[in-house]
Amino acid sequence: MASFFTRKKIPSIYRIHDEPDPLKLEIFAEVARTFGLLKPREVPTPEHLNAMLDKVRGGPLEAMINTLLLRSLKRAEYSVENIGHSGLALQDYLHFTSPIRRYPDLIVHRYLRKVLRGERLPEGLQSHLAVLAKGASDAEQKATEAERENDKWKACLLMKSRIGQRFRGRIQGFSAKVVFITLDAPFVEVGVPLAALGGNFWIDEHRTKATGLRGTVVLTLGDAVEVEITAADEDLRRVSGWLTEAKAQDAQGKAFQFVPVLAAPATLREGDLEKPRKGRSQTQETRNRRDAAPRPQQERRATAGEARDPEGARPRTGQVKGRPPKKAREAGGKSREAHPKPPKGSVRGPGKRKGR
Repeated sequence: MASFFTRKKIPSIYRIHDEPDPLKLEIFAEVARTFGLLKPREVPTPEHLNAMLDKVRGGPLEAMINTLLLRSLKRAEYSVENIGHSGLALQDYLHFTSPIRRYPDLIVHRYLRKVLRGERLPEGLQSHLAVLAKGASDAEQKATEAERENDKWKACLLMKSRIGQRFRGRIQGFSAKVVFITLDAPFVEVGVPLAALGGNFWIDEHRTKATGLRGTVVLTLGDAVEVEITAADEDLRRVSGWLTEAKAQDAQGKAFQFVPVLAAPATLREGDLEKPRKGRSQTQETRNRRDAAPRPQQERRATAGEARDPEGARPRTGQVKGRPPKKAREAGGKSREAHPKPPKGSVRGPGKRKGR
């Protein structure tokens, strides 16, 4: 049907999906390669991506791979400009949804009926349909956001009685202040404040990994973790937790079981969550991410006594924040390290993991 309108050069409302951003798609491809879903030099074409989704369907990676892939793609929308549908690899697509009739489909049906009956189409149809397509796309986005907020609220109701329990999951994403983890069961997203990890973690520019403890611990997308639920805020519509164990990598890329002994329970606050800003340029977003990472000058000024707890309360001993000076003078004039090495037990090799 879409090809009929295109061939006849009749204005219509198409369901379009623009080509994905190459950088975002490559970031997703790197994650897929770590799980063996893509070959080292394989280009993530629509055919490869569809084959990948078929491969993980029904398995433990299905939900995570689907979510990460959707985040790397651009949003589909309605438009009178037919640029094709990249996700379906189709040049002409109208997105008929019978028996659930969406408004754009009804519009297409009406003008298809006029064409088949030989009736004359109104003047300025292209501009009129462009306005309707924009309104339909905006309404669809609002409905999607409302659905997501409802899911988050229901998740809070579900997890309210499970505070203090521990669950297995995988790292689903990062923001400037939060690590997002999706539980294996139940299928719930849990936010872990970055400050609750201990060891001064920071997020990389592309938000694919968190690095801490002077670069000796790296957490990446897809890493298996264990979290303990600490709160379920219905008003904020967020489930909070703190990391108790994680599959991580060291500075050389070697996998090991990370037990964050410097971590502490914490709950998400409204200031931890980012709000999308319209019109913000990619350059500004990149600059904000870069500013979120600790700078060498700031690290040298920070001392162990300046560390604050995740809730921003009074200073708390035992938690390390920043990189201390190499040496400090004692009363007797001797020099010593101002901060000891990370305590034993903060990381454990694969062979020392506790049995379950």
